[in-house]
Amino acid sequence: MASSRSESDGLDNSPIDLLPPEILGEIFGLAVTACKEAYNFDRLSYVIRYNFTFVCRRWRLVAINTPDIWSTLLFQSLGAVSLMLERSKMADLAINVDVHSIFPLVKRVVNDHTSRIAEMSLMIGQAGFSNLLAGLDERPSSLRLREIRLYRTIGDDLIFPNSILLPDRLRVIEAHGFNFAWEPLQSFPCLTHLTIGATDLRVSLDDFITALRRMPALEFLHLRNSLPSEPPFAPIQPAHITKLRQLHITSTQGPSQISHFLSLITVPPTTNIRIRCVCKFWLRSDAVPQISAFTSSVHSLIRGMHNDSDSCYYKSIWISPTDNGLKISASRTDVETDWPIAMDFELTLCGYDPEDIIQEILPAFPRDNILSLRLEIGYRSEILLELSDSLPRLRHVTLSRESMPNFVAVLTLEKQLYPFKNLRVLTLDHATFSSRIRCGCELQQCLEERSPSGSKLEKLNILWCSGICEHDIQRLRDVVEVEWDGISSTPVEILDDSVTLDLDSGSSP
Repeated sequence: MASSRSESDGLDNSPIDLLPPEILGEIFGLAVTACKEAYNFDRLSYVIRYNFTFVCRRWRLVAINTPDIWSTLLFQSLGAVSLMLERSKMADLAINVDVHSIFPLVKRVVNDHTSRIAEMSLMIGQAGFSNLLAGLDERPSSLRLREIRLYRTIGDDLIFPNSILLPDRLRVIEAHGFNFAWEPLQSFPCLTHLTIGATDLRVSLDDFITALRRMPALEFLHLRNSLPSEPPFAPIQPAHITKLRQLHITSTQGPSQISHFLSLITVPPTTNIRIRCVCKFWLRSDAVPQISAFTSSVHSLIRGMHNDSDSCYYKSIWISPTDNGLKISASRTDVETDWPIAMDFELTLCGYDPEDIIQEILPAFPRDNILSLRLEIGYRSEILLELSDSLPRLRHVTLSRESMPNFVAVLTLEKQLYPFKNLRVLTLDHATFSSRIRCGCELQQCLEERSPSGSKLEKLNILWCSGICEHDIQRLRDVVEVEWDGISSTPVEILDDSVTLDLDSGSSP
């Protein structure tokens, strides 16, 4: 909008122009905060320089007199920084920048306005970092940081600057590529976010756990290849992280580091957990003890999240392949027909046998409360029968890709009761019907045989499946409610003899 239209076209009578200047300024501030949280500083520049000050005379006046929207400095030029410093008055400053090309300007602001800087997010190399901090070590209390994010770009052996931190004020620490060393008696009572990535902690696990115990407000803990490598030297008191909302851990060094760490922490039952462990074992003799310790630590962590009176259990499990491993996700959502978007627990393992994982990892969860299961990999029939016995309340199963043939074969087995006797909803997603498992044959027969036993399936969802036609759907609708996306394709002939419905066979390739 052009400013010349502000009065003549009656824009001052629009609802937003009836707001008091203080409220309008708060709205401007929320727009700036949204850009900051998304780290979209190009968009932030647009919001500040055009949206607010070029709409009309009133908006421009309110924007210029709202210091907070100018306090996230945009280092585009000396003139732009000077203008923002002037308009920000005495508001706390935030510096978010790659300092390579504009280091002198950043250095000048840090030196001249040290006491006003509350947030600092820098992508910086070794030489620039040393120059920027020169002199600050001698007057650390003048830098009143609430948030500090450091990303190393070049250089080796950068040490995280503990000396410039004020523990009673700091809320966010994020460091990537910096060597970390906690001070023995350092405490961070206000810290809510701790992210350490690709970092040499240079501390023992004992000291790291001790440091976590001194972070009573911690809500987000993200560790990427940054766990201490050595086990504790002696028994130590676990860290009870009572306010933790997210625990994300990644390790490409094997499961041992994660095992040692998980065994020494407890978290609330509402914590969102993601654990990614990437490694390969050449000898099973090497893998077995480490996998055993890993599963034991996962089991201990999950069981520790619940007590006898706690009804907040995992109710849904999703098992899917990754590029070179297996992912297990779990949710507390009571799912029967819809799979939740957000997962509460995610475990990705690479280099392990998928069937070993499902037998060793899954017992860590309170399995008798699992209502929903999604499989994206095929399992041998005896493994599926074990799942049936250990998941007695299972009501919804989603089969994707190669997981369908053996599972459908197991459904037809009649013992005293059919396997997965409480199964009521079956979803087939991107599965393939070959000439050996046509809907009009095995699946229809399976569903017909289960009905008299009290194990009747109530709904069948068929989504993006190949090898199925409309006449197959009509036959299935004689025995079950079918929701089909209408996608038809020619049945697929599979010539590989390893794919079979025989119970003695292995899983599909």
